Amino acid sequence: MYVNIKNNNLLLCISDLPSNFPDTLLEEILKLFGKYQHYKRPADVNGSSCNFCFVLYLNIDSVIKCIKIIETVDIGGLKLKAHHDDLNNILNIISNVSSNNTILDENTNIYRKAADIDTQDLKRINKRISEIFSVYFRIIDRDKTIRNFIEENCIKNEKSSSIKKSNFLNLENEWLKEEQEIRNKCIWTIQNQPTKKIKEIEEENYNYYLTYDDDNTDN
Repeated sequence: MYVNIKNNNLLLCISDLPSNFPDTLLEEILKLFGKYQHYKRPADVNGSSCNFCFVLYLNIDSVIKCIKIIETVDIGGLKLKAHHDDLNNILNIISNVSSNNTILDENTNIYRKAADIDTQDLKRINKRISEIFSVYFRIIDRDKTIRNFIEENCIKNEKSSSIKKSNFLNLENEWLKEEQEIRNKCIWTIQNQPTKKIKEIEEENYNYYLTYDDDNTDN
């Protein structure tokens, strides 16, 4: 049996994303399945990130790997979904991937055997996704702590609560913006060091989020 893989079959829509899930962490998850040509996460009318994104992979192996793995990951009740315009065809490939079926890749016009997903590779991806989600939950906990602190201080100052709350919220937004810029600069620096291996870059990126001191008491 031959399965035709056309260029438009390489486009996926990933849904059920938390609106506050950082794009940097999302892109890191998508890269686990292979290289992609384009990535787009729209914003709503308020400028907030939508709960879905589009990713155009370079080959069908990445598409199959993403569909097969991403919906099996359940971290803290969060589960992502992968949507495809020819999902039945892809599922057919996955169900027959261990057989002698071949795929006609119309991008290269080459027949090749459908590649199965290595068990160790599956474990590596699942572990890495768990690590990325743990960073996300740390960010959520940090933001929640900040907001609780602001609300408590506003309550203590009821006489001028409206003014103080506004000032606190402005300071919070400025602080979060500054920290986001620091994270982006760190990620850019890591990603633009060609002498380092990808694994080293990922570990440095993760360790930065994991060890960053939100409350620098030394200053």
